[in-house]
Amino acid sequence: MLIQLRAPRSAEPESPDDLVADPEALMKEARRRARRRRAAYALATSAALGAALALIFGHGGGGESSAGRHSNGGPPRDGLPEAGRVDGTFAVDPRSSVLFAARGDSLFVVEVGPAPDRSMTVLRMHAARVVQRRQLTLPLAGYLADVSVGTGGIYAGTSVVRRFTTAPDQLVRIDANTLEPHARASFPAGIATTEHGRLMWGSVGDGRVVRLDPRTLAVRAAHRVLPRAAAIGGSAGISKPAFGLGSLWVLAGNAPRLELIRLDPVTLAVRSTTRVPTGGILAQTLNHVAADSHRVFLVGEALVRVAASGELVRRPVLVPGLANAALGRDGLVGLTADTPALVLVDGHGGIRARTPLTDASGQIVASSRNVWFLGAASRTGGIVHAQLLGR
Repeated sequence: MLIQLRAPRSAEPESPDDLVADPEALMKEARRRARRRRAAYALATSAALGAALALIFGHGGGGESSAGRHSNGGPPRDGLPEAGRVDGTFAVDPRSSVLFAARGDSLFVVEVGPAPDRSMTVLRMHAARVVQRRQLTLPLAGYLADVSVGTGGIYAGTSVVRRFTTAPDQLVRIDANTLEPHARASFPAGIATTEHGRLMWGSVGDGRVVRLDPRTLAVRAAHRVLPRAAAIGGSAGISKPAFGLGSLWVLAGNAPRLELIRLDPVTLAVRSTTRVPTGGILAQTLNHVAADSHRVFLVGEALVRVAASGELVRRPVLVPGLANAALGRDGLVGLTADTPALVLVDGHGGIRARTPLTDASGQIVASSRNVWFLGAASRTGGIVHAQLLGR
């Protein structure tokens, strides 16, 4: 789910992940909490970033923070082991929109500055250091809402606000080595993508799941999971797709009826549909799917493991303070926002390791033992890189 470092341009949904909810119910509270976290982060870091940006961007990378040597303040007071060791922080302008995705030991970042223009900066990073950057022109750069990376390159998708423009949404493929754009495709609504091996899929904001050619971005198969009118009108939405346990997964629907849909990854035929609990304390708590070859979870402020058949293993459980989570090599790694920390979470929702932070947002990606997130581990905020510690 897209979490920006600056306030949204409008109150409309900013990405397909945000569209999972009925704007009047499922996402209203989530957005309020996200705005509160972003505001706190901006206030805490703007002074430090103002002095550091010229030096950092002028020399092509962020340096190691003091937290990179000692984490932040030693072991947690609750007696839990450390979840990870912070290696460094790459400072970014808190007014910018920042999206990123990981592959192997590399992080690929797309940054759109605060001024509304037609450009974006693409960066390839190792740990918290920039190794390559390129500025690209994209007419709809201000509407970028999703970034993913696969064997075919980096993919950046938009989600335009229709009251401001009638332009169709775009998906751009960028070469991961040269950072040059190589293909573009248009869609009738916002597009969010994921890749696995040589296969690529997208969730389109008009209610469809599509399989795409990873090089040309041509649609090879499509399946409608929501009525077009409901999806376009915002009364229902669809999450970013995820691949795991041999199937493709999306969350689709709205607050009264949210469903986990399991599809064949090639034909996109529906294999199963599972109702997701959204009542009571679980309202507005599950918003996307985290998956890999061996595990599938529904996550957000709560979590629940999913069986290969599509059934929920048990009832979803709230994780105190959890803002978001991703799958690392040894399990779920997440961020808590109210008491900022990097945490390892077991499949039952228990926190088994914690590294305190100065601040944490909701955007996090993991690749093996690497984890990157928006927040602050010490005085300087931005994109923080940490190495997860072994069990």
